[in-house]
Amino acid sequence: MEALFWNGSGVPRRFRPIPPNSERRLRASNLQAFLDLAEGVDADTSMHHLRAHDDSEWIRAAIEDPELADEVRAAERADASADESRARIRAAIDRRYTLPS
Repeated sequence: MEALFWNGSGVPRRFRPIPPNSERRLRASNLQAFLDLAEGVDADTSMHHLRAHDDSEWIRAAIEDPELADEVRAAERADASADESRARIRAAIDRRYTLPS
């Protein structure tokens, strides 16, 4: 199952959550799109990508934020449900990229 879109330079730029045994192809080119897509992806697909560390690897390579990638990697490793892991990842992104109101 391909999880990343590789551009000509070999750097993954778009995250592609691909459900197992599906023709459906979704792409995220930034963190907001990533979060939006994560809300609509089923638990099995989320768990597949979490176990493969696709989220943290995409953030490390495409977003170029190793500290956020480390936080996401911790959420991927956690013994948590897909919803709990997604909530941890969203919280980590919000802490780093959302301005206070």
